[in-house]
Amino acid sequence: MLWEHGAAAYDVSCQQNFNMRAVLMWTISDFPAYGMISGWTTHGRLSCPYCQDNTDAFQLKNGRKSCWFDCHRRFLPSDHPYRRSRTLFTKSKKVFDAPPPEIDGYSLLEQLRDFGADRTPDCGGNGHEAVYGTGEFHNWHKKSIFWDLPYSEDPFIAAQSRCDAR
Repeated sequence: MLWEHGAAAYDVSCQQNFNMRAVLMWTISDFPAYGMISGWTTHGRLSCPYCQDNTDAFQLKNGRKSCWFDCHRRFLPSDHPYRRSRTLFTKSKKVFDAPPPEIDGYSLLEQLRDFGADRTPDCGGNGHEAVYGTGEFHNWHKKSIFWDLPYSEDPFIAAQSRCDAR
C-alpha cells in the first residue's frame, strides 16, 4: 500500500502535508532468520546464498559436519596478501579463483520457478514438502513473501539493496 498509494504525512520542517511512499529495501537479521525470511536454507553444504552451488565447502572427516573454513578468500581483491598466504589458512593452499558471478533478482526468480518452490503462505513455515533438488543443486525451500511486493523485480531497487547489504 505504501508503494502504490502512499500515506498522508506531515513534514514539520516545511509545515506542510505530503504523500509519503515507502519500500522495504533490506532487513537486518542473523543467519537463521535470514534463512526463514529469504526461503534459502542456511544449513548444509550449500548454505552460502552468495556461493550457492559454486561452493568450496567440505565435510569434516570425524563427524561429517559441513565446514566452510577458507571458502571465501576468493571474494578478496586478486592482489590481497591473504590470497597468497600458505600458512594463515588451509596449509599450502593459495587462492586464485574469482568469486562466483553475482546473481540478480531475475535469475533468483528463475531458480525459484525452475525448482518449483511454493510461496510461503501456500506451503507454510515448516513441515512442507522438500523442493526438488534441495541440498543437491540449490537450497531453496520456499518462495519468500517479499517476492510478492510490487517492486521486488525493480532493477534499481534490487541493485541498491545488494550494494547496501555489503
